[in-house]
Amino acid sequence: RFLNEALGTIADDPATSFSAARDGYFNPYGDGPANSRAVLDFIGSGFLLSRNVSTVRTLNAQADGTLATLPGGAVKLALGGQYREEHFDTRTIAMTSRATPTTTLTGPFDRKILAGFAELRVPLVGADNARPGIRRLELSLAGRIEHYDDVGTTRNPKIGLVWSPTGLVNLRASYGTSFRAPSLPEIFQTQDGGPTFLAQGATSRLVLLRYGGNLDLQPESAESWTAGVDFDSRQIPGLKLSATWFDTRFKGQIGTPVAENIANALVNPAYAPFIQPLDPANPADQAKVAALLAGTTSAGLYPTTAYTAIVDSRYVNTGGLHVSGVDLTARYGFPVADGKLDLSGNVSYLLDYERQVTPNAAWLSLLNQARQPVDLRAKLGAGWTGKSWSLTGGLNYVDAYKTTQGRRIDSWTTLDTQIQWRASGTGWSKGLTAALSVQNLLDADPPFYDDPQGIGYDSANADPLRSEE
Repeated sequence: RFLNEALGTIADDPATSFSAARDGYFNPYGDGPANSRAVLDFIGSGFLLSRNVSTVRTLNAQADGTLATLPGGAVKLALGGQYREEHFDTRTIAMTSRATPTTTLTGPFDRKILAGFAELRVPLVGADNARPGIRRLELSLAGRIEHYDDVGTTRNPKIGLVWSPTGLVNLRASYGTSFRAPSLPEIFQTQDGGPTFLAQGATSRLVLLRYGGNLDLQPESAESWTAGVDFDSRQIPGLKLSATWFDTRFKGQIGTPVAENIANALVNPAYAPFIQPLDPANPADQAKVAALLAGTTSAGLYPTTAYTAIVDSRYVNTGGLHVSGVDLTARYGFPVADGKLDLSGNVSYLLDYERQVTPNAAWLSLLNQARQPVDLRAKLGAGWTGKSWSLTGGLNYVDAYKTTQGRRIDSWTTLDTQIQWRASGTGWSKGLTAALSVQNLLDADPPFYDDPQGIGYDSANADPLRSEE
């Protein structure tokens, strides 16, 4: 509002000390001297202060022990319960659209959850009744029940099996379901909106972008499968190899699909359910824009007839998300120089990362796209541990991928190191440690990506703390 008043697009507000006719109008095309100090101070005098408070209090109780003894070993049972309270509120002080500050309180919003869980481990075959081809066979059963005072009750089981055909090989598999209620901020976070320009073909269109919480959010659920093998080498003592396959399918997953791919919101038909076209000549559409902008910092920046669409980038329940992949790990430890040297390598390869934006939409692969997961990540590590000193290093690799327009984003390799000292004495120094860590020791800049948010890197796959921008 202050900018519009200084531009002369609205009448002078007698409640302010500024008068455009007396103090001068703002010249957006001139350099510094083109505008008086009174004009610059006035348009910069607005402010917006927002405080979000989110707290969680929990009380946990757990008991575990031996339930019975079988030929394969002791049957273990763990029982537990939890009481949890969640709280969320917001306080906003704004002086952007009127002459005096206004305070807006949202909330408080509270939620109470009661939960109970049980886990049973049954060793069907163990050291005392092992036989050829079955050195170990263990079954695990678990379940969790939760009651939310706002979204109801959920029950989720998990079953797992471990089979060792020899003493050097373990085969494992598991299946389970999970549940997550939307967090209070995802529901009640202050809704806001503002103008932005989005590309559509060779042109840019002014749209009203909505963001914030969503009162209509529902819980999400998931089914997960895993299978893997662990191997201890007899020929090379200290060598351990592991491979794990995983597959998780979310239903109604809570997310912000439009915000995650905002650059293509107008051109990808998958996002059509979140795009509401506007007719600038329709008074009803103008009224919708005015109502959404009322009281925001963006009110009055553009006439309501200039907006061509309303784009909803709030939290929503998507149709689903499917993630699958393979993790490979190798570890090798051996004594060196009065200490132990541990070498490790890990490769994580995603086979699928696809989202169904709405329950009736087609599945859309997001793998290897900007602001989305990359299929290949790897890490090589080495660490030496002595009596008082230890030194570790890790080489991290993120594979190359592409923007949605097909432009290449290069791979990124960084080196992290840490040196640590541990007190070996007793008394006051017992347990004392000191460490020096350096991330991205070689200062490798993240690959350039022209992010729509105005930064030059992909925040989903690069860490600004690992480089000097």
